[in-house]
Amino acid sequence: MRREQFLVSSSNRVGQSDAIQPSRHGLEANAEASAANASWTATTRPDTGDGTTVWNWLNGAELKAQPLPPPAEKQSPPTPVAPAAAKHAPSPQPLNPSPIDSATSDLKSKSGATNVLYKAPHSAKKFGAQIKSESGRIAHATVMANLYAEMRQRFPNMPANPTHTVIVTASKRGAATLDGPTPFLSIKAKEFTAADWTAIDAWETSHGRRWGVERRGTQVADNFRHELAHNLSTPEIIREWDAVISQHNLEWFRQNVSEYAARDLKRYEALAETFSLCTRAEYQRNALPKVVEDFIFKRMLGET
Repeated sequence: MRREQFLVSSSNRVGQSDAIQPSRHGLEANAEASAANASWTATTRPDTGDGTTVWNWLNGAELKAQPLPPPAEKQSPPTPVAPAAAKHAPSPQPLNPSPIDSATSDLKSKSGATNVLYKAPHSAKKFGAQIKSESGRIAHATVMANLYAEMRQRFPNMPANPTHTVIVTASKRGAATLDGPTPFLSIKAKEFTAADWTAIDAWETSHGRRWGVERRGTQVADNFRHELAHNLSTPEIIREWDAVISQHNLEWFRQNVSEYAARDLKRYEALAETFSLCTRAEYQRNALPKVVEDFIFKRMLGET
């Protein structure tokens, strides 16, 4: 009864003449259809998928879905850009070595020595005084380098590192240590004076033999080879040399090599003097017994 009154009153709003009086059966049918439609629209969503139901849409609810953006165009990967070259400070220009450094490097290279000293160790005064001027030190180092180079040229199988430390000093006599295995070596910086040679000449004339192997004009080179022989005198070399000495005693070396060879009856001085004599550039092979020459040239210098 209340529904009929509502419909009637509603119809009256548009005019009494337009009112339609529906039957109860029509009202009930319309209510069932309305309820079914509401149920369907409440569970149906538009294709946009934003959660707005058809029911909301049909009843004026604002559609919240925004249009999807167009698909992004496929972009090519960025072209790799090579990193800018790092800026470096300009490389320092190599400094030219000083003359003394050049002479030292040359002497090390040609001698195979580990060290080059221009002043004898404090406890080794026998190696001579320091050469005062740098030009003098350079000149003597150059002489020594050339002497090593000459020996290597003539005897290429000579041990590569006979001397551990070369001492470039103003030695008056030259000095060397036996292989230790770090032998030192220094040599005469200049020849004897004319007065010294006059005295030596007189002694040799009087005795009929050489005072020493060193000769006028080649004394520094002769002294170098004598001291080099000491550096080459390893314990094995000395033991084997003893067998040679047993065949030719020191007196024989005094008469046939030099007075200095028998100095203080030291067998290693006989070896050093014989080595210096045999390795002179003008030495004539077979001047000494074969056992002696073979020991110098084959055993010590590696000739085959």
